[in-house]
Amino acid sequence: MLLPLPPTLTQQFHLIADLFRKQPWPLTLSNSLVHQELLFNPKLYGYRLKNKNKPDRSDLRLLLWKTLLGASHLFEIRVKGFLFEAAMEGDKIEALFAGVEYDIKDLMMTEAIGQRAMQEMKSHLVDKFEALAAKQPKKPFLIYDDMVYTYEAVDDMACRVANIARSWGLKAGDCVAIMIQNEPSFVYTFLGLQKLGISVALINYNLTSRSLVHSVSAVDSKALIVGSGKDLLDAVTDVLPELRKVPVFVQGVSQENLPAGITSIDDLIKDSFPIAFSPSVRSGITLMDTCCFIFTSGTTGDPKPVLISHLKIVTVACMSAGLINHSKDDVIYLVLPLYHSTAMFFALGSTLLE
Repeated sequence: MLLPLPPTLTQQFHLIADLFRKQPWPLTLSNSLVHQELLFNPKLYGYRLKNKNKPDRSDLRLLLWKTLLGASHLFEIRVKGFLFEAAMEGDKIEALFAGVEYDIKDLMMTEAIGQRAMQEMKSHLVDKFEALAAKQPKKPFLIYDDMVYTYEAVDDMACRVANIARSWGLKAGDCVAIMIQNEPSFVYTFLGLQKLGISVALINYNLTSRSLVHSVSAVDSKALIVGSGKDLLDAVTDVLPELRKVPVFVQGVSQENLPAGITSIDDLIKDSFPIAFSPSVRSGITLMDTCCFIFTSGTTGDPKPVLISHLKIVTVACMSAGLINHSKDDVIYLVLPLYHSTAMFFALGSTLLE
């Protein structure tokens, strides 16, 4: 004999099943990890109840998800049978599934994020920035200290960086390393390189000596752009011989104040023009190609580069935007370093989604 489900729970389960069917991508996590957990874990299907240990909500949720991903008869046999055993222990069914409404809310949010991600995957992050710069040029994009930088101003500087990089002979598919602290120059340097389809290695600005040389060399960087600040200049000056043929460009210092072997990019920017590039220059770059490299912390050895594709940064940015749920009038206060994945995805990435 199977225990009948209360009407409210039945409606909720049917809603969850319907939401699962609407998911825009395969639920690989549920189909693999959750499936194995339910298939081989003896804790479930009443094991805890028989041992006088009540199942926690995660057990019940896994059980529910598995039955919804499987055949309908599993729902009848396993879920109702599980609830029947629970009832025999004197528990109320509604109490066992307390919080199911939050699962429904999560699934609804996931569905909305997924649908948006499918739309956003049609273009790269730099495409989205250029579209916003054209649509709302005077709108503030960055706030740094007491300065406000509009989309137009950042695009102007990004175009200058792109023209300079082009003069170095760089092209789509090449890689440039940047070691810049959280300041506007990080953003416009990153976007300027992306305009040409150049992947960017995001170097931890705390690195020195061997770790710095390894990080720059590990991704075959064609150049290293260093941000302003004496600490950064000293760090790169100390390893200049080890960098060998990698040209080094520094921000925030004029050429006459730099040692031999280092070039002031500020001087180059002054002599450049903000001429925009057609997106066709990066037409050969697909969403599966490398957008940037983010490095591990290096606590167990040298920092290791992790390849971040254009697809991944756009997808995770969509997820971040969905979780933050910010509006066009909100401001994201960023305290994490931009070389960190969370800062790139949650802050810069989600901000560039319209």
